[in-house]
Amino acid sequence: RGSQPSLDEFEELLQADVPGDKAAVRGADQGFASVDERYILKQQAGQQQKLAIVPDGDNVPLWKEEGYEPYSDDLDADVTVNGMPDPIGSDNALTNRYENWKRNYKRVPNEKVEPWTYDGADSGPDMWGSLTKEFQLCDEDLTGPNSSPIDIPSLQAVPNKYGPSFPVKSAAVWEGAMDARLKENLDRSVTVEVMHCKQACKICEDHCTKGPTVAKTIEHPNLKLDRFLVHTPSEHKIDGEAFDVEMQFMQCDADVSYHEIPCIPKMAIAVLFKDGGANQKDPDFIVKLMKTMRTIGKTPMENIKGFTFGDVQKDLQPVLGDYYSYMGSQTYPPCYQGVEWFVATTVVPISSGAIKGLQRVQGENVRPTMPIGTRQVSHMTAEAPDHWTYAGPRGEDNWGHFGVLAYASCGATADCEQLANQAQRDICLKAQKAQSPIDIYTNECMPNVKSSKCAEQLGLRPVGMDMGGSGAAPVKVSVRDCTTSPCVNPFNGYAVTVTVPGAPAIKYGGSQYVVTELTFHTPAEHTLDGRRPDMEMQMVMAKKGGGKAPQLAIAVHFDQGPTSPQWLSDLALVADDATGEPQPLDPSLMFTGIARNLVPFMGIHYTYQGSITHPPCTTGVTWLVLKHRLTVTSDDLKVFQDRHIGGNAREVQPMMGRKLAVAGTMQK
Repeated sequence: RGSQPSLDEFEELLQADVPGDKAAVRGADQGFASVDERYILKQQAGQQQKLAIVPDGDNVPLWKEEGYEPYSDDLDADVTVNGMPDPIGSDNALTNRYENWKRNYKRVPNEKVEPWTYDGADSGPDMWGSLTKEFQLCDEDLTGPNSSPIDIPSLQAVPNKYGPSFPVKSAAVWEGAMDARLKENLDRSVTVEVMHCKQACKICEDHCTKGPTVAKTIEHPNLKLDRFLVHTPSEHKIDGEAFDVEMQFMQCDADVSYHEIPCIPKMAIAVLFKDGGANQKDPDFIVKLMKTMRTIGKTPMENIKGFTFGDVQKDLQPVLGDYYSYMGSQTYPPCYQGVEWFVATTVVPISSGAIKGLQRVQGENVRPTMPIGTRQVSHMTAEAPDHWTYAGPRGEDNWGHFGVLAYASCGATADCEQLANQAQRDICLKAQKAQSPIDIYTNECMPNVKSSKCAEQLGLRPVGMDMGGSGAAPVKVSVRDCTTSPCVNPFNGYAVTVTVPGAPAIKYGGSQYVVTELTFHTPAEHTLDGRRPDMEMQMVMAKKGGGKAPQLAIAVHFDQGPTSPQWLSDLALVADDATGEPQPLDPSLMFTGIARNLVPFMGIHYTYQGSITHPPCTTGVTWLVLKHRLTVTSDDLKVFQDRHIGGNAREVQPMMGRKLAVAGTMQK
């Protein structure tokens, strides 16, 4: 007991009268028997190997031999209950620890890990996956097209946004600990470690700093920056073009205790650099990094005092606002999967001398690009400061005060107070008293009859139509605010929009107003005696020769019914797949077909003075709300509702002393 028996002694032990279940001893590969002494047997290549005897009680092997991994209580329990973890799964740490557990109990000697390289015939990128089981994720035949780096096709990258109104709230922004010190070393690549405290460090809290972090989003947890590496030339390409240098910043889950150092990355930020010539002024952190090249070696050490991550962040954070994003892997062994990549679209120029210095130290250290497969590459840009939505942080409740002064009239009295001078505040307050939409009360005022709410009768107010050149070119359909693909953002300003060519004009009140577009709202924005119709189409117009600001708008209401006008069904077919880019119908639809259907129903309309119904809520708009309502089938209506995720109707606004009137017309 306490020593390892020979094979002959092992046979004697099996024949001996040992307390417990001998069959269980022989079946030790399936689990451990509850016997006084447990014998662990490994079959390898048909030969019986040495037997380890483990005393009952403390579960600690008496043997201690170089080449075998230590015992782990939690791994013993986990693997015994749950079995071997999936080597392709996300928990690579558990997989690696399982291998250690197996070596312990099954007495499998550690594999001799062959050194991996970037250029060796037997150790280069094509062979990484076969060098050791720990590198199996480097085998693209095993992982499929899920690895990095890639050649980014910029024209095929899907446009997407980040910001308060989008699932991704910001770019990859490093926060805090800008004073984190850095240690450099050379191990195939120039590697810079952020000197934050690691799990294994028990007494170093006073001697290190916490690393910079990337705030949690719905895509990833809180992340900490662990290290960054330098590649010459770049590993990522854009449209087939490689660049002179690439820096890769690896972020790991900040809330996980890693048994591996370096830790397993969840996010990688890549910045590309190009040759700016001999006279190019280098960023300050590049100058400091190059000074470390004089003393850099395989042991991580602080080669330059006072070189902190703040030096890096100051120069690089400004270029990270526009980037390509995709899911991939770590680009070197063990090629961890599930890494979210952010590759900056801005390529930073540095001097020829800096590039040559890095090349001289580390040579070429590039993994070839991997197939993209079916992965989506997104082109992420920042949400515009004036972008508004119907819901969310920049929704209707916040239009007046989310930071755009021009939208103050969309909000409350307090929002006007933020304007610079009293004249602007007065204009804002006046505009707030003339907002749209409103509740249309259909009760008409009658002579000698008192009524608290009624629409004044105006008599005839003729409405004429000049088709202009609208019969020569077809209308086009798009979705307003559809700047990403697919257009499924829950916080949006979506509206199915019909662009009208040919400058047709409405004649009203002695003026002509050019029709520029039609927009659809579900449900209707204007209400009728407190009830919202199912849909509203708004024909927005500007006065001919009077600028682009809308000055006349006609609203047409639709209720769900058995039929739709043919032109509306045609629009629905295109709207179902519409994007932010206007596209024609097939077969073509002319505005004349829409106008001829609507003109007969312009005979009676309600009218009042209001505003456009979305930011900047410009006033001075004469509204004509047709009294006659059309019908729309449930299928057509659903198309518009589906495109207007969450609805796109502003709440009705108070009349504030304005007058509502009803007019009848005789068409010309």
